[in-house]
Amino acid sequence: KRACARFSCDDLGDPSRGSVFSGEVTVSSKLLGSSQDQQFLRLVGDASFYLPVTRNVVLASHLRLGYIYAPIIELSSGTMDASVPPDQRFYAGGANDVRGYDRNELGPVVYVVSDTSISPEGIPDPNAVQVSATGGDRTIVANLELRLPSPVLSSRMRFAAFVDAGTLWEGKG
Repeated sequence: KRACARFSCDDLGDPSRGSVFSGEVTVSSKLLGSSQDQQFLRLVGDASFYLPVTRNVVLASHLRLGYIYAPIIELSSGTMDASVPPDQRFYAGGANDVRGYDRNELGPVVYVVSDTSISPEGIPDPNAVQVSATGGDRTIVANLELRLPSPVLSSRMRFAAFVDAGTLWEGKG
């Protein structure tokens, strides 16, 4: 795994002007000792920009792009896409991502039903169905935020008006 970042903002903890760029590359290859069926290349790029609108109001924007390439591998039983471990896949939704969605709620999911929750007629109990995120191999998330001082305790508390958009998906090829 390799990561890099470039900062040109006034304060990394609470920026009000400037930009932050970062990138990350993760390689899993049998040349590096990885399993033959878990080979992939994972690329992530982030860009954030901060623009002071007034002395106490800041317009902040953020864009994240991600892509995972998993090659088709040859096995004795045929060919298949190399698998990407769940912790390396992309997930979206939550307080640090696309607000308005629960954590990892945005994107592909599977429905999990236990055997004990299925009636003799084969109908699952709707209250026993669990949703589990599967993640994706491509993602894009964009955030735009207007940060405003609070009328009370303005040195310690702020308000934010924001718009978030994003998705992730499973692509082939």
